[in-house]
Order: sequence, then structure tokens, then C-alpha cells
Amino acid sequence: MQFNNVLRYTLLFLFAVQQLYWLIGYFKAEKLKPRTKKDTLVNIIERTLIKAVYFVIFIQLLGVNILQFSNNNFLVLSGFILSIIGIIISISARKEIAANWTCSDNYQIKKNHSLVTSGIYRYIRHPIYLGMGISFLGVELLVQSYLIFFAPLGTLMIFYWAKREETLLTKYFKKDYLKYKRKTKMFLPFII
Repeated sequence: MQFNNVLRYTLLFLFAVQQLYWLIGYFKAEKLKPRTKKDTLVNIIERTLIKAVYFVIFIQLLGVNILQFSNNNFLVLSGFILSIIGIIISISARKEIAANWTCSDNYQIKKNHSLVTSGIYRYIRHPIYLGMGISFLGVELLVQSYLIFFAPLGTLMIFYWAKREETLLTKYFKKDYLKYKRKTKMFLPFII
């Protein structure tokens, strides 16, 4: 059980660092490239849902077991490794996209927006979503919660956000984005 707690607290720390990085990046991006549109009710609902997911993850990592199904060290270690991989992917992608990043709940083209096709974006179009999905899946494996069965719903939400972004990016960047789409995959290099 102590091994499990060490991994939980390590992930809790890494998620906190990731969220701090996101928050700092958010304010920098807003300063360099301010929003161009107001929030809608849908944006507010999506943001609330995202915050609720993070809240559940944080309390689970603090040791609150929600619908726990077993105590298997293999699942704990597998979940930890998946979460680390997901955090690395999402932070590296966030760093690459820099001031062009906007929150998924209020995605928009900003002033002087540019199409990022370097780094991990050379291979996949939505690495932040991929990283977040992998890390959330990893947490649910680590804490061994039946909440893992919500993963398909989370995948649908990620796919919805990605498609919404692609529609907007195609409208703004036109042929450049269509060319970029032909060269890359949505989430997994060479697969999907």
C-alpha cells in the first residue's frame, strides 16, 4: 500500500506542476494573443466538466478511493507509467504550440495565430488531447477505479474537441491546414 501512495503522490505533484505550467502559459498566451470572442453557455459547461474531472483525479491521487475494484500492483505501475507518458506528451506539445494555444472549451483563432507543424505536431495534430487522455486513463488504472469505464465517453469528448478545432483551423488556414492534415494523423502517428 505504501508503494501505491508514493506513486499517487508523485503523480499528484506532477499534475500540479503541469497545471501550474498550463496556468502560466494561459496568461502568457492571453497577453500575447488575446481572446477574440466571449464565452458561451456551452464553453462554461465544458470548462466546468473539465474542472470536475481534474477535481476527481486530484482527490483520487490524494487517496480517496472512488469505486475501487482491486489492489493489483501491476495495474498501479502500468497506470503510473501511462500517466507519466501522457504528462510528458501534453507538456511538450503545450510548449511547442506556445502562444497559439487556447483552451479547448473556448477554442478560437487569435490575433496573429500561426499553424504549428513542428516538434510533435509534425506527426500528430492533437498531442495535447492525446497526452491528457493517456494520463487520465493512467490515473484510473493506478487508483483502480471503475471510473475507468468512462474512458470511452472521454474519448468521444476529445474527438469532438479535435474535430471542432480542425473545422476552425481549416476555415482559417485553408489549403495549408488541409495539406497538414494529409501529412499527419489526428492522435497516433501512422495509425489514426
